[in-house]
Amino acid sequence: FPEFNLFAIDFFIRLYKEIDTELIWEAFKSLYIYANYGFHMFPEEVLQYVFQYANSQEAIDKLKKLKKMDEDDTITIYRGEGKRSTPIQKALSWTLSREIAERFAHFYGEGNVYRGKVKIKNIIDYITEREEEEILVRYQDIEDIQLIRKLNY
Repeated sequence: FPEFNLFAIDFFIRLYKEIDTELIWEAFKSLYIYANYGFHMFPEEVLQYVFQYANSQEAIDKLKKLKKMDEDDTITIYRGEGKRSTPIQKALSWTLSREIAERFAHFYGEGNVYRGKVKIKNIIDYITEREEEEILVRYQDIEDIQLIRKLNY
């Protein structure tokens, strides 16, 4: 339930070190998929801890099968950012689809659409459960970020 997003994130932040390391990535990923917002609340040390348990190789293998990579093992990704979105510098969610990014940019009025490139080795996960072609990646690992559509707030 959306009204429990912030409660669930706060609960995870308080207890993440008590979660079995075999389960922590799946616990975080489930929270991420179902909470939808509030991830700017995560302290960097929590993200660093959790991301070390991500199954990035599985995500990379899926992406290789899609043949979305350039010759230099980079993938083009997009982000839609509206008024209520996590700021781009703190955002983890990007997508392979410009169309999906455009949709997110319009959730709460009109926002911006960005395009960037990420080396496949820097991808944390590829999430398909919400049919958003979602790439989890840290902002500092994205190259050549460009504002491709600026919309009015």
